Amino acid sequence: MDLIVGANGFLGKNINQKFNNCLNLKRDGVYKKNIKTYSDLLDCINKEQIDTIFNCAVSYNENSLEELETINFQLPKQIIEKTKNNNIKVILFGSFFEKEKKSYMFNYVSSKRKLSNYLKNLDNKNIYHLTLEHIYGKYDRSNKFIPSVVSNIKERKKILLNSPNNIRDFTPVDHVVNFCKIIKDSGYKNNFINVGCGMPQTTLNFINKLIDYYATKKGYSVNEIKSLIEIKKSNINSIKKSFCSFPNLIDSFTKDYFYRLEDKAIKDIFDD
Repeated sequence: MDLIVGANGFLGKNINQKFNNCLNLKRDGVYKKNIKTYSDLLDCINKEQIDTIFNCAVSYNENSLEELETINFQLPKQIIEKTKNNNIKVILFGSFFEKEKKSYMFNYVSSKRKLSNYLKNLDNKNIYHLTLEHIYGKYDRSNKFIPSVVSNIKERKKILLNSPNNIRDFTPVDHVVNFCKIIKDSGYKNNFINVGCGMPQTTLNFINKLIDYYATKKGYSVNEIKSLIEIKKSNINSIKKSFCSFPNLIDSFTKDYFYRLEDKAIKDIFDD
């Protein structure tokens, strides 16, 4: 049996879909098939045979230091403390923003760095910290970058790109979920892991892939839709490189594998 924290979010929904019959930890207790079954996490651990806990809960609320501290640091810390005497794998998720010297989400990044620093001082091989870059796919929030671009493509609105030459490792969410399954089933040799495709591309290149997919599907002119792209001249030459390393995680993660997942994720985000 597995347990998901934050099962209603983007990543949580995808993990919940992959692993059937997961328990869900909410603020008021642990739920099984939408029915409250245990009063809290400790009660659940004592009565269920939990194999893996996926902590997908996250806050991006820059205006609430208390919320960021509670969700991004105190919550995973409590999970670790409550499972330390059990043979339970705990999978946590970090952000590539933690590696940047400056970030427009300073408070969010600070809370995630605090967790990373805490984990580095632990001696627990059951704790896995996965650093993610720009994941996308089914169930992504409508206000995030890629879904907003998709919405503009569909509605023929301007697509404003501030930094079109930034290099990102755009990662299909299915790859993250697949790697979580590997950890769940077999563990992994490292506890701090960059999870990406290892095929970085510019933001503009990825947006062109979205446009090509939609134009081909609908029979529209590719050039007509690409004319919606508006690039800020002041930033046209700015380049920020991806922080995700080439992830030679296992042999089956080939370029063909990533291309298949990319095609599926683009389809999912247009159909979502």
